Amino acid sequence: MEIQLLREELLRPLQGVAGVVERRQTLPILGNVRIEAENSGAIRLTTTDMEVEMTADIGDGAREAGTTTVSARKLLDICRALPDGSEIHVSEQQGRLQLRAGSSLFTLGTLDAQEFPQVGSIEDGLRFSLRREVLEELLKRTSFAMAQQDVRHYLTGLLLEVGPEKLRAVCTDGHRLALCDAAQPPEVDGERSVIVPRKAVLELERLLSQAEETVEVTLSARYARFALGTLGITTKLIDAQFPDYNRVVPSDTRFNILVDRGPLREAVTRVAILANEKFRGVRLEAGTNMLKLTTHNPESEEAEETVSARYAGESFVTAFNATYLQEALGALDAETVNFCFTASDSSTLIQQPDTERLRYVVMPIRL
Repeated sequence: MEIQLLREELLRPLQGVAGVVERRQTLPILGNVRIEAENSGAIRLTTTDMEVEMTADIGDGAREAGTTTVSARKLLDICRALPDGSEIHVSEQQGRLQLRAGSSLFTLGTLDAQEFPQVGSIEDGLRFSLRREVLEELLKRTSFAMAQQDVRHYLTGLLLEVGPEKLRAVCTDGHRLALCDAAQPPEVDGERSVIVPRKAVLELERLLSQAEETVEVTLSARYARFALGTLGITTKLIDAQFPDYNRVVPSDTRFNILVDRGPLREAVTRVAILANEKFRGVRLEAGTNMLKLTTHNPESEEAEETVSARYAGESFVTAFNATYLQEALGALDAETVNFCFTASDSSTLIQQPDTERLRYVVMPIRL
């Protein structure tokens, strides 16, 4: 195998696929990147953790065909350290990879490419094209509500529902829920509902900023693939039943409070400074045209702030986790948000007054 190309031509795709590589591996080869050079000159870089597989294609640069694997972190660190515009020459000889750039020479150990695991191929599935910004919005508006660790592993992923004139993303960790409908759903003939794992969602978010204008999506029973121009992500899906989220979205609401989003978010941030570090609770008291926020902690410290609101109903008191409120308000971009309650001890539905496309549900807590 022999490859010759500029530093930047190798660095960018290598950065794209390196994110899936964990620092601690169960198998040494999972720390490597698979480099495949073809006679046509094309090069493909592949990394995997056996659940998520990432690929990057380089159009030209191969001088001699061959396949090998080498440490992804070491190769990435070397490319980063080389001067801009460096011409890199890579070759494999006797199980070692040599990288030359100017007066620099690096010799790296390799592992047999035949031992490199593959996540799996998608032979049949629901295929559709999607504008990059549509998928980017779906992830941005919902992914923060995924559980990080939970025995209910279906909560550690993002539900993607696809159907005729429908594309919806839903995330929940059992304490709050985020739902976003695409403004421009794709044209598809069938329906599919899949749960994309957390790691794949986060990597997809990272890559979308440098993706092509169109994303090609394939959803099968066990796998999902997102092709972003020269970059691609293939992931195993979470094989579980996602909870019926429609049951937790309030419908008949008694209390509806309109609040300016910016001032409210800032007020929550300020009073949360003195909130109990364990529960992060903020108490909300609704009154005529106002919303009072208070917090306290075990050191008998307190914070209080009042923001104006459009509300003329009966007074009531409730409480929520400050972080959940901050993240829900941060995911919206309208100047005004609507807080909808069925009762003072019930969850709140947070949404923009002019659309139901974005909906956030936060469960109350006891203070």
